[in-house]
Amino acid sequence: LIKFMSIPTDHLQAFMLVHETGSFTEAAQRAGLTQSALSQKIKRLEDRLETTLFVRRPSGPALTAAGESLLVFARQQLAFEQEFLQHFEQ
Repeated sequence: LIKFMSIPTDHLQAFMLVHETGSFTEAAQRAGLTQSALSQKIKRLEDRLETTLFVRRPSGPALTAAGESLLVFARQQLAFEQEFLQHFEQ
């Protein structure tokens, strides 16, 4: 039996929003979530990957090395998903 681990798309989107905005607060607003709900998505993602993705600094969150790796994956994964879904929107 193969153990399958997946990363929910909404967790990747939350991660990308925090990175793009440089703020948990702004990312939550853009996602239509409370800051707490968005932080929980990031926490669940970090728990699933067993690593820290952001260093929380006064100037805003900064990616760790693991976060940088996930950023590459997240961009590719979300682009693949968008490309796939376009086939059904015609």
